[in-house]
Amino acid sequence: MFITVVANLLWDCGFAAPTLSASLPVDTRAEPRVDNDLAMTEITVTRADTPATVRDKARRAYEHRMSSPGGLPEEILQVVPDRVAYALAKGAGERDILCSNLGTLPETLSALGPHRCTGVAARAIHPRLTTAQLPRTRLSGYLCRTGDDYTLSLVGLHRTVESPTALTSLALTTLFRFGIPAHSW
Repeated sequence: MFITVVANLLWDCGFAAPTLSASLPVDTRAEPRVDNDLAMTEITVTRADTPATVRDKARRAYEHRMSSPGGLPEEILQVVPDRVAYALAKGAGERDILCSNLGTLPETLSALGPHRCTGVAARAIHPRLTTAQLPRTRLSGYLCRTGDDYTLSLVGLHRTVESPTALTSLALTTLFRFGIPAHSW
């Protein structure tokens, strides 16, 4: 459902293509052959896809990674200097949307000192990002859970996303269309 919502949200923002590509992070901490704790995979989402077809595509995609530079094996990044690995891998996981399901956050994040949190949002940051060097990713979604609540954080990085206010309004409309009750904060 998460991927379907973010894909539809990008289309609701005015993205005109009938299909889009979604990058999905893959937790690789249980795989001893990989130094990095994260790899990426991708799926193609069409306007005709349902949450069930998207889920099936994602399940199949988790068997294939795309974190390596085009045409090179992923292991090359482990044998070259960090500076070279960074340059080779730059943009390797960028697609039209990014859907990062962060899962249930640790209990330690449910309070700040003696104060209980009423909500926790998590997302990536983009230091020193300028409009001249925007990534291919047009919309990033980060989903996390604390207790019984899910929080969807969105980052719009493309001209089709008019403003934070417009993105919030479209997100609520899209979630409601799928029958998901939501409020912004």
